[in-house]
Amino acid sequence: MEQFRLPTILLATLGGLLWFGLHIPAILYGTEHTPLHVSYLTADEQSPINGALHVLQSKSILGLQNQHTLYYGPVFALIAVPAAVLDFAYRYVIGEISQPLDYKDVVVWHWGGILAWARGIAVLIGFLGIYACFTLFSTKTLNLTGDRRIPWLAASLLATNYLYFEYSGAFRHWIIMVVLLLWQFVVLVWILEKENHRRWLWVGQVLLTTAAFGISYLGLLYQVFWIPVLYTWWRERAWVYLREFGYHLIGVGGGLILMVLWHPYGFMRTFGLFRFAAGGAEAAPVVATGSALHTLLTSFGYYTQVIIINNAVLCGAILIWLLWCLRTKYLPQVRYLFFVPLFPAVANHMFFGFVAHTESRHMLPTIVCLLIALLIGYVQARPTSISSRAYWIVIAAIGIGLVQIGGFVRMMSYGPPERVLMLPQIHAWQEADPGTSILLVKNWPIGYVHTRVAYADYISRYNKSQYELWQHILTAEPPKDVVPINVYYKHYDESVTQEDMQHYDHVVIHHPPEVGPGIAPESPQDIFDLKPWTLGRFTDYQETYTILK
Repeated sequence: MEQFRLPTILLATLGGLLWFGLHIPAILYGTEHTPLHVSYLTADEQSPINGALHVLQSKSILGLQNQHTLYYGPVFALIAVPAAVLDFAYRYVIGEISQPLDYKDVVVWHWGGILAWARGIAVLIGFLGIYACFTLFSTKTLNLTGDRRIPWLAASLLATNYLYFEYSGAFRHWIIMVVLLLWQFVVLVWILEKENHRRWLWVGQVLLTTAAFGISYLGLLYQVFWIPVLYTWWRERAWVYLREFGYHLIGVGGGLILMVLWHPYGFMRTFGLFRFAAGGAEAAPVVATGSALHTLLTSFGYYTQVIIINNAVLCGAILIWLLWCLRTKYLPQVRYLFFVPLFPAVANHMFFGFVAHTESRHMLPTIVCLLIALLIGYVQARPTSISSRAYWIVIAAIGIGLVQIGGFVRMMSYGPPERVLMLPQIHAWQEADPGTSILLVKNWPIGYVHTRVAYADYISRYNKSQYELWQHILTAEPPKDVVPINVYYKHYDESVTQEDMQHYDHVVIHHPPEVGPGIAPESPQDIFDLKPWTLGRFTDYQETYTILK
């Protein structure tokens, strides 16, 4: 084993550098001079960062309690705290700020620094998930012969899975939930193998489960992976394990109570209870179903397409493998560990299949768990050898994944469309005439610093004065190294009048991406998950602008 230690470390280091290097365009995407009123990859990145800023402002982790800007669990906000600290430290060292009070204005006008650090944390977490996969298939339970190729193949398959790579580059809860689940699989196998350390491993399971719940309460759903384990222990009369699991439940129950008490708003909002707890406040119900037929044709159909299309080679391999198992009677050799990742994969698919709103990211846990289930099933059905056909299947899957990843990296390198298509034109108009005024028909301001007059017009026109962010924008001093843009707005449902054409120097209409039916309007980028081949011409599926004047 010693002779492989140095090569393993070198390969892991190179793999980590490649992983981080390929994610740099996503980490930096839309982070330059980006005010707090815009999020380019997804608005969901802002919620945990808001929570982290509340923690730092109050100098206490209890500062999160019932902050309505944090609609996730409190642990998610804590993960974002290092990003805010690192950004503050960097700006302090370069002399941009001299005290904590200065940092508030910096964040309002340029929160891209925190965002870049937060995405870097997400990339690191994604890499830890790859390491968890490597560790899982290095265990004696799943690698009886100690074949060192198996963990490398498994880790490579996960690393080159398109959805896993894509969502590792954004600071969202999905990648964290998946990685925590992967480590729960690892700790479960260790519990079976390491007699002398079981107590601490059970503590680890409690912490992982509590952390998952403290990030997103959906984390409880994935604990169905225990069902085949408990059934096997009961059937084999493994009373020691069952008793220890009982203690585990007590610990988890205590952890869940602490999470809810820590941040009740996130829990109540998630389950649609907040309107009752807060006297009619807006709730966010978990399930909003349409008709049964509509759900069947949309949600289940859509998610099944995402799974199959993004994993065509592996789905074909699963089918061939099952037929082979049935023909050779190997299926009985697939022990209960095969069903451990399969249960959360099916549960996640079923749960979101009944939600009328469809977004491809919902299938990330299902896709990763199916991949792990396939690998477990194969190594348990053929514990002593790997066929050459299996190698070719793995190579094909990795190759297809790398092509998709290359398209994604290219799209991220292009940058936010409005920064490429519209912002340079606005700068050119203002350079030619500093007093020029521009009307843009768009539901949300461009992600760049505006003039105070333009902000005041937007806040007044669309009744934003009730929000603390917009109040602060009107009083904060804009950054000196940025020339604010003098852009005014009308929403899509407001027509451009002749008076507008006369009043403004330039008039522009924004057109949202045209991605076709089945894609949620607020997530047009899902077209690349549903139809990966469109990455080759991604600009055809991005927003456009029409200059009327």
